[in-house]
Formats: sequence, structure tokens, C-alpha cells
Amino acid sequence: MGYIIIAMPLKESAIVLNNLFIVLVSTFWIVVFALFYITRFIAGKSISPINKVISMAERITKENLDERIELPVHRDEIYILTSTINELLNRLEDAVLREKQFTADASHELRTPLSVIKGTLEVLIRKPREVEQYENKIRYCIDEADRMSNLIDQLLMLARYESGKLTPLISRINIYDSIDSAIKRLQNFIGQKNIIVNFNSSENVLVNADKSMLETIVENILTNSIKYSDEGKQIDISVDENSRNVVCAIKDYGIGMTEEQAAKIFDRFYRADESRTPQAGGNGIGMAIVKRLADLQHLKLKVESNINSGTTIFIDFPL
Repeated sequence: MGYIIIAMPLKESAIVLNNLFIVLVSTFWIVVFALFYITRFIAGKSISPINKVISMAERITKENLDERIELPVHRDEIYILTSTINELLNRLEDAVLREKQFTADASHELRTPLSVIKGTLEVLIRKPREVEQYENKIRYCIDEADRMSNLIDQLLMLARYESGKLTPLISRINIYDSIDSAIKRLQNFIGQKNIIVNFNSSENVLVNADKSMLETIVENILTNSIKYSDEGKQIDISVDENSRNVVCAIKDYGIGMTEEQAAKIFDRFYRADESRTPQAGGNGIGMAIVKRLADLQHLKLKVESNINSGTTIFIDFPL
């Protein structure tokens, strides 16, 4: 049996394979470098908004907190990131401005009684005086020192609130007892101005609140009402209960406020038209404390006031 052997030359195939190898080796590095630069270009384009955010964020300091990062055109993840950072800057700016205002106001309020005490004592030592004069001036300095001490106590309370260290102890308490205690503590102040306090409430109205904080709220509101009421006027305190809530209303018949002033009554160091009532005194912190203590207990405050007709402050205790 015979065999047929077929053969063909491999030289051309080898040449083709060799050329293909050369092409592949040559184009491999071209493709690698091309992909590298294309990828880098695309990546650069992708992260350029982030670099812009980083650059802008690095430039913002406490001196230019009012600047904001420009929002991207497309509402993607970078847009959300930029918007979140801008909101953070808004909160930081608000906190810094409030801190600056608080420091300036506190410094001013503390400087006033210190200046009064210093001036009074300097006048007192200029020449010998009668014993009665010494007693009057020293008593006046003591009053100013008490005012400054009260201011510091209130500032410390506000600082504790701002730091989150003031925690209410909510329990079921009798609101009548809390209001009655506040009235008794202010009895001397009430008597000095011949104010008549009408307290109309059932003796067994229960609310959810912190007893100490509630008494401070009522006392501060009542103190404010007395300050801005003329001698011989009256203050009405009522407590109404229904199926949804308990509402305590403290109404005075004093000088009253405009709508704009009423909106600012809970701001720190705010005093409505103090020039009209210089004898009222105060430091403008009492009502700010009222607002913060109410917020801690989830109580709602409402103010109704008219010029020369008085002011009513409502405390809403939800059931």
C-alpha cells in the first residue's frame, strides 16, 4: 500500500506570523499609552468638579464664611456633596455670628454694672460723707452686683443649653403648684409696684413637664410682665384644660409691643423699646431662657400684644 505525502512551504506563513508579531508588539505600547492618556483625561474631567470643591473649601476661613461653593450644573452625587457642604457652611456661619453677637452683648451687659459700681465707689471716696450716704451708695453697689450675678447665672444657663448639657426631667406635675410657687417668690417685686395678680385655675391640673424648668419659665414671664406694667395694674394668669392640651395664659396690661417687637421677644439681649421704659431694667436674657427651656420640654409658646394694651403669653402643654 503506498502513501501520498503532500507538503507545502511554511516560509510565507512564517513571514505572515512574524509580521503580525511585529505589528502586535508595536501597537501594544501605542494602545497602552493611548489608553493611559485617554483614561487620565476622562478621570481628570470626572474629578475636576471635586477638585474645584476642594479648592474652594480650602479658601474658606472664619474671615470669609459668607462665601459658598458654586453648585454644578448636573444634579449628580457631586451636586449633593456641594449642597451638603454649603448647608454645613450656613450652619457654621450662623453659629459663629451668634457667638460673636453673644460675646459682644454679654461684654456690654457686664461692663455696664461694673462701670456703675466703679463710678459710684470713686465718687464715694473723694471726700468724707455722712454714714447714711455711705449706706445708700453701698446698697446701690450691692444691687448692681446682684444684677451682675443674676446675669452671669442666666448666661451659664444659656451656655449649658447650647452645649446640650441641660436635660429636662419630665414627669407628671401639678401646674397650679408651679405657678403658685413662682408667684410667691416674686411677692416682694409684685408688692413694690402694687401689682394685682389674678390667678384663675383648678388646683388639680396635671401636665408633663420638668417642675424646676416650668417654675423658671413662669417666673421669667411673670417678671417681664411686672417690669413692663405700670404701678397698680393687674396681671391675669389662667389655665385652661381640654381633651387635647393644657394652655396657661399670662396677660399683663402694660405698654405692649408691636408685631415686629413681639417676634423678637425671645432673642437674647433683646429689649423692646427700652428707651420708653428705662426704669424697667433687665438684661434681655429672661425670655430667651423661657424659649429654650420650653423647646427642651416640647412646649409651644405664643405671644399676642398690642401697643398700650398689654401682652399675653400662652404656654401650650400638649397631652
